[in-house]
Amino acid sequence: MAGKKAPDFTIKRLDTDETVSLTQFAGRPVVINFWATWCGPCKIEHPVLDWAASKYGNDAVFLGIVFEDTEDNTRRFLQENGWSFPQLFDPRSTVAVDYGVSGVPETYFINRQGIIVKKFPFPFQAPQQFEREIQEILQ
Repeated sequence: MAGKKAPDFTIKRLDTDETVSLTQFAGRPVVINFWATWCGPCKIEHPVLDWAASKYGNDAVFLGIVFEDTEDNTRRFLQENGWSFPQLFDPRSTVAVDYGVSGVPETYFINRQGIIVKKFPFPFQAPQQFEREIQEILQ
């Protein structure tokens, strides 16, 4: 997927039930993290992504997309662990399929032109690791 236009989507935001489309963020860098509540590595990286969204949230849009899970499990996880950026629900995994997600967690870095610059198919375990990866889309 790197080097290709990021597929657009319109799916529901879990905290407000409003729909969110990728196109509404045209011209801004976007970080999309695909995850699930049953994924152990996703739970490990959750604090790193929250930190990153707090630090870089003015410079890039952060979106979490939950798939292969239930809304109830996800809402419960988010209530217990908190979150600092929008979490979206992909009920039929169509967005995950469009992006070619092969496992969780996977994070996609999309530049201002809407091109996927990088796919990171591992959990972020430290803030420094995330900082290295986001630099390319912030330029």
